[in-house]
Amino acid sequence: MNANLGRLMLVLACTGAPTGIAAQTRPLVRLEGGMLNPDEITSVASAFGAAVGVGTRSSAFLVRFERQGWDRDFGSGRTHARSFALLDWEHAIGRHDQPQAFFRLGAGALFHPPLQTTWAVDAAIGLRYRLVPWMSIVGSAGDLAPCLQHERILIAGTFGGAAWHVVPQELQHNLSVQLSLEVRP
Repeated sequence: MNANLGRLMLVLACTGAPTGIAAQTRPLVRLEGGMLNPDEITSVASAFGAAVGVGTRSSAFLVRFERQGWDRDFGSGRTHARSFALLDWEHAIGRHDQPQAFFRLGAGALFHPPLQTTWAVDAAIGLRYRLVPWMSIVGSAGDLAPCLQHERILIAGTFGGAAWHVVPQELQHNLSVQLSLEVRP
């Protein structure tokens, strides 16, 4: 079995088959800003982030970082800013020289001390509008949903007291509306 795999790799290396795909991929960098609302649409929490990745004209793999809120109450004792680190796949529909609709799917982690790090999933739809051949404006709307773990944390009070708070296990939905600047050099 391993010999067959080795032969296949040798044939592909000699014929240059992967070079066509490699020639079509380009790096990309994206700066994102907007809102990432926890649990309910009317509870607006600002968010900013960045993404780096590689992609073709129709698909891209991205490593994204999102920072949500500053000193905000996210319910159930979840206060202060939270960070998401995600690995996403985007697929665009339509020609690259016209506005492109796309969908995004991904997974990653939510970092929110003092709570445990937990996994999160990401799904979004969006529209990419090309300004010049190497720069686009990207708008997207989606759901970033961490799976919060059941935890019991001690919260210090303002007058020296403290209280135990129980965080229930739940899938918390965060409505995301973002506007981004994307550069593909």
